[in-house]
Amino acid sequence: MNKAFILILLLLPFAVKSQYTVHGKVLDTANQALPNASVVILDQSDSAMVNFGLTNEKGEFEITLIKKGAYLVQYSFLGYQTILLPIKSNWNQNKIQLPIVRMYPSEFQLSEVNISAERVPLRVRGDTLVYDALAFDTREGDDVEKLIELLPGISIDSEGNLLAQGKIVDKVLVNGKEFFGDDINVATKNLDARMVNNIEIFDKESENAAFTGINDGNAKRTINLELKEEYNEGSFGRLAAAAGTEETYNSGANYNKFNELNQSSVFGNANNINQRGFKAISELQSSSSPGITDVISTGLNINHEFNSNVRARVYYTFSQNKNSVKGESLTQNFIDSLTFETIEINRTERLRNDHRMNSSIKWRINEKTEANLQANFNYSDQDLLNKSITRYDPPLIGSFVTNNVNQESTQLDVYSKIDIRKKFEKKGRNWLTSYSFDKKNKQEETDINNITFDERIIQSQIFNETGIVSQINTSYSEPLNINWFIKANYNYSFEKNEPTRSFFDLENLTAVLNDSLSSSFQRILNSHDIKLSINRNTEKLTSSAGAAFLENNLRSSGLNRYFSFILPFIKFNYKIASTESIQFTYNTYSRAPELNQLITIQNNINPNQNYIGNPSLKPEFNHQLQINYYNFNTLSQLSFNAGIAFNKTINKIVTQTFINDDLTSISTPINTSFYESFNINTGLSSKIQKLNLRYRIHSMASQSSYDAFLNGEASKTTTQSFSTRFTISRAKREVWDIKLGVNYSINYSSFEVNPDFDQQASNLSWFAKGELEIAKTLIIHCNYQIQRLNKVDFFGGRILHLVDASITKTFSKNKWEVFLLAYDLFKQQVGIQRTSSLNSLSENTYNTRQQYFMVGVSKKIGGSKEKSTTSID
Repeated sequence: MNKAFILILLLLPFAVKSQYTVHGKVLDTANQALPNASVVILDQSDSAMVNFGLTNEKGEFEITLIKKGAYLVQYSFLGYQTILLPIKSNWNQNKIQLPIVRMYPSEFQLSEVNISAERVPLRVRGDTLVYDALAFDTREGDDVEKLIELLPGISIDSEGNLLAQGKIVDKVLVNGKEFFGDDINVATKNLDARMVNNIEIFDKESENAAFTGINDGNAKRTINLELKEEYNEGSFGRLAAAAGTEETYNSGANYNKFNELNQSSVFGNANNINQRGFKAISELQSSSSPGITDVISTGLNINHEFNSNVRARVYYTFSQNKNSVKGESLTQNFIDSLTFETIEINRTERLRNDHRMNSSIKWRINEKTEANLQANFNYSDQDLLNKSITRYDPPLIGSFVTNNVNQESTQLDVYSKIDIRKKFEKKGRNWLTSYSFDKKNKQEETDINNITFDERIIQSQIFNETGIVSQINTSYSEPLNINWFIKANYNYSFEKNEPTRSFFDLENLTAVLNDSLSSSFQRILNSHDIKLSINRNTEKLTSSAGAAFLENNLRSSGLNRYFSFILPFIKFNYKIASTESIQFTYNTYSRAPELNQLITIQNNINPNQNYIGNPSLKPEFNHQLQINYYNFNTLSQLSFNAGIAFNKTINKIVTQTFINDDLTSISTPINTSFYESFNINTGLSSKIQKLNLRYRIHSMASQSSYDAFLNGEASKTTTQSFSTRFTISRAKREVWDIKLGVNYSINYSSFEVNPDFDQQASNLSWFAKGELEIAKTLIIHCNYQIQRLNKVDFFGGRILHLVDASITKTFSKNKWEVFLLAYDLFKQQVGIQRTSSLNSLSENTYNTRQQYFMVGVSKKIGGSKEKSTTSID
């Protein structure tokens, strides 16, 4: 496969015939350059878009044409009259130089040419990139995610994050409104690509920054889906169902109703093919997630404007996951001069229900004052049954450990927050305050029946934890002049956690309280945080520098301790151009120990590993430095980003492990004075004009060094990792399309205490995705992936060939869709995972969903007929 992939890349240039590059320049009537003007080349015969680009800072552009022909050039710029001119050339040279074009303000009419439904694929509006969705070819049934992946400057990194010009996308809005909170997949996986008119990409300011007009540096990279007019007033959705071999099934539905004041959406999904989230049911998805999972999910989202001053939002989601896992774990263990092997066979049955509801009301009291009320509710319950047996080699006393756990648990979290924002007459003078209250309750009832070598433990355990977090925050900003202002902030928080565990020994079917194990615990944290900063905001630069004074009072297990910190910070964001910026941040912060790190209540559910907290832990103190550079060249459509981050932590909380004589372990957290880490990440995506290809590369390298502890002995530990993802695909959708790529990662761990423990692991996988469109109503899809697990010390190498395929047919003006899907054609999908620690190497294998064949049908509901695209009269 490696040789075949390289051969394809080598042959691609020979498949390209003569190439032409069209050069030109766009000015205004004062002979000043018009940067970011849109230039679109159209086929003169049918007005179809052939290629496009934007002018650079000098107003210049360069666009590639595959072949000679009769073309029109469309020039567009916001506020200026669109110009349409033919390309006049005898095509005897590869470089075509066009005359300079001067654009006039829109009130001037330059010609009789009438352009209807003009396509401007990409334009810049201030700090927002606007893509015309209709200028990018999508297939019938494609979801929004497939459309987004076609856009220049958009890519997906090695961890599956959606990136826009190098920044991770945090939000997806629909018509400017939140759609199921911060879960971007709900919109990108449930909305049809052909419903979208424009896609806007920008950095969305925080609520406070949007109100005050002062950038606070908390903007989130956001994609806004602007729907076509016919979908803004009406209802639309899709129903789908499928069934297959191995008793597999998959069904889903979504329904949306939008108007000027209201946006309502509901969705639902049920399947048993390990498909989590909200993917389209006909989408190919290779997955090796543990076990077999039955999923039921549903959700409701409502945005409503009562009037221009009052807006409300609420969304509710419910999910049920029923998971059955059968697995085996083989571990090589190293302790001093002793080497031994453990083999664990386990079975887990888990049923979990999750309810989540978020709501908010935003009230604009007057031009200077607004209030926002937020209320969230989360509830989950879970039934867990776990059985395992662990054997030791060479055998010890009894030579095995068995573990039987039956647990029922519930967790409730109720959160509320009110924000009040006030602006004064003097611009830049603002007062912001908020109060939040969070209450949590967790309950567990656990029955255990364990055999640890020659000892048997039969117990019933009741665990109950209550916790509250109350927080008030207030800030005031005062302008010094038009660009400078100072800001003062005070934050007070109170946290209280009270867990208890009651152990009952089951003797002759009678529950007897075990006083020696039963106990309660209390953690109380009071924090005062005073921050002062000086800030500068200009069109190009946003900067902030200052320091905070933090005082913590931590009470746990009878200890009452005070900690204070001075926390300096500095950050700036400099906008070099509309699509080019550099960010620098130096930040210090302190993190108090979490409850599970302090709690001294014993947990003996796992007989092999016991964990107990350390109430004497100190808070961590962190120094963090980050530098990031982002650039999207609208002329060449090249997107590049690079970043470096460094972190140094004092009193880092790490885990110390003690191995007992019977080879069971006890772990406890401790502070260490040595912890450093850094990582570098880069991303590059662009179009190879002459080959009509688009490529994307994402790479990341990281290293962390810290003290690890085994049996009381400190060992300097260093972990290094590198990963890269490269993909190449056709830049424009054609009758057939193919996407090729490779993922590679390598991880290395070294241990000062014993170099024999040093470990190295690497993974390499190739993939190819292809589509073939037949008569526009029949589409064939195929995914092929090669996963290579390299040989690692005690574990052998392995190569897996994973192939999925599907055929989709549409009917009745694309309202109906029928598909046939084949998953894991070669039946090579297996569940396997390798992990390492200071004294062990493990390979875990488990059951997962394997080969099945499925047939399904889906139907669009509501909506309206597609409107015509570009035409020139």
